[in-house]
Amino acid sequence: MKQDFSKRLQKTYIIALAIIALLTIGSQYLVRRAIDSQASDSRVINIAGRQRMLSQKLAKTALILATDTTQNATRIQEFQETLGLWSRAHKGLQFGDKQMQLPSLNNDSVKTAFAKIEADYQQIADASIRLIDIYTQNNEGVNQAFVQGYLQTILAHEGSFLKQMNEIVNLYEREAQRKIENLKKIELFLLIITLITLFLEAYFIFRPAIKNIKLYIEKIQNYNEELATSEEEIRQNLEEIHAMHDSLLISQNKLKQLSLIAQNTSDCMIITDSEGFALWVNDGFYKLTGYTIEDIRDRKPGRILQGKATDPETVKRIREKLSNREVVMEDIINYDKSGRKYWTRILINPVFENGELTNFIAVQNDITERKNSQDAIEQQKKQIEALYKDVTTSINFAQKIQTAILPQKREIDEYLPQNFIIYKPKNIVSGDFYWFYATGHQFIIVAADCTGHGVPGAFMSLIGNDLLNQIVVGRQILQPSLILKELNEEIRVAFRQDKILNHVGMDLAICMIENYGQGKTNKKLWYAGAKSPLIYVRNNQIHKIDPSGVVLGVTNQKEFIFEQHQITIDSPTSFYLFSDGYHDQFGGSNNEKMKKKHFQELLFQVNQLPMEEQGKLLAEWFEDWKGNKKQTDDVMVIGFKIES
Repeated sequence: MKQDFSKRLQKTYIIALAIIALLTIGSQYLVRRAIDSQASDSRVINIAGRQRMLSQKLAKTALILATDTTQNATRIQEFQETLGLWSRAHKGLQFGDKQMQLPSLNNDSVKTAFAKIEADYQQIADASIRLIDIYTQNNEGVNQAFVQGYLQTILAHEGSFLKQMNEIVNLYEREAQRKIENLKKIELFLLIITLITLFLEAYFIFRPAIKNIKLYIEKIQNYNEELATSEEEIRQNLEEIHAMHDSLLISQNKLKQLSLIAQNTSDCMIITDSEGFALWVNDGFYKLTGYTIEDIRDRKPGRILQGKATDPETVKRIREKLSNREVVMEDIINYDKSGRKYWTRILINPVFENGELTNFIAVQNDITERKNSQDAIEQQKKQIEALYKDVTTSINFAQKIQTAILPQKREIDEYLPQNFIIYKPKNIVSGDFYWFYATGHQFIIVAADCTGHGVPGAFMSLIGNDLLNQIVVGRQILQPSLILKELNEEIRVAFRQDKILNHVGMDLAICMIENYGQGKTNKKLWYAGAKSPLIYVRNNQIHKIDPSGVVLGVTNQKEFIFEQHQITIDSPTSFYLFSDGYHDQFGGSNNEKMKKKHFQELLFQVNQLPMEEQGKLLAEWFEDWKGNKKQTDDVMVIGFKIES
């Protein structure tokens, strides 16, 4: 009977769990379908709503094209793209579009609404296509009569299209709401079925099972009461045996521990009484100090081992801690029996029994060799610090020399009032430098990045500065491309590049401005560069001129022709010269390079501000980007603005 009941209970329980599992899976499946359907409905509603915005944008752009005689190509392209997106979405909403994740239309009310709107849609689409054809294919001029006609067609149907599109969006929203209401009803039905199943399971399965379990528990309790009486007698006998056994184990463990320490440790060990008089020492003590237990028995070890080089303050600290019954750990100088001085690290532990101090156990290690090594290291550290101080002093003096040869900003302000200079050496002195020269109506400014940074780069910058003085000031060569050609030859000769390929050189950008003064007209800027570009912003458009792709002094082409570019300045223009240190800096949340594209975006963001504010913002952004990372390279950015 018990086995039949158990099997029946198992089968019934499994069936009930299976029903609950199926109901749960069914609920999850319906919820998942509803979520997918809601996502699809939301996308359809969003795209349907966007159709209203796109139709308004078409009408607005068409109106601008009809009134703008310049026929802006960008605006025409924008009009074409808007029309294409509008038309594709219109068809996708009706017939489905996989790329736009739009399902095929299966709602009769929405189909009817789309049938009503089709005429307005076709009129707007046809008129828009005709407008595009007029602006893109008519080379003999735009016929304004046709343009106005197509514009009126678009405007006439746009309002009706918007109104009907609003109705379509409302139909989509009502359909989505209907699906949600149906899902709620199904979920409620499944919940009721699940609750009923749980109730039946509790009544027909758990209730009989609990009754049988209670019967078994009562039988077990009776057996336990009978056993408890016998166990109490046994327990009392065992407690007496355990007490005797524990006492023996404690004594044995203490003896084993003392025996292991005495026999196996190589450290120097001493045991004293509570007053500090020696009772026992091991072989390690004899090996270290030369004293046996007979030499120091009933004497205080410190009085024997300490000498004139022992630090009194250390001795005082040890005695204070011992009197306070505290653990002692100190490094101290002791002497062995022959008078040899040695360093030892001593650890003294007080031993208590029943709250009373009985002994001190001291362990000592010979740390003489380690102390000598530490002293040698400390001496080397002082020598290195002194050497570092001398080198740093020399480099700081070199920085003063380098700073002295760089143009003062107030000198540049005389000729270019609107400018900024960001100059951040990586290691005190820099491999980047800037240079300028002015004549009656010409102004030359140079930004250079030499091979390396720190002291090697600084030496190169001094040589570059001197060569520019010889070529421009001395020989009066003022054309940027010719300056680069001469500078390339001079660097090759100075560093014997034809005989020793040491790859020493520099990247450099040169700008020469004609008629730079205030109030002058016909202003022009000439640029040439070697691996160093020029960026300028004019009329809210950013431009970049790429340099010649060689490093000065490194190229094997002795007669290399550097390309020169002319810019006519007929409106206010901001120019930027820079080394690669700014955009090559590692930083940000991912510790990656800033990169050239991001740097150009920063220049474009600030170009409308006064030059001085631009420089401050760019310097702050660089520090924010770098964060607590090391500076990767020398950094130099020069900006100046020329009015027309």
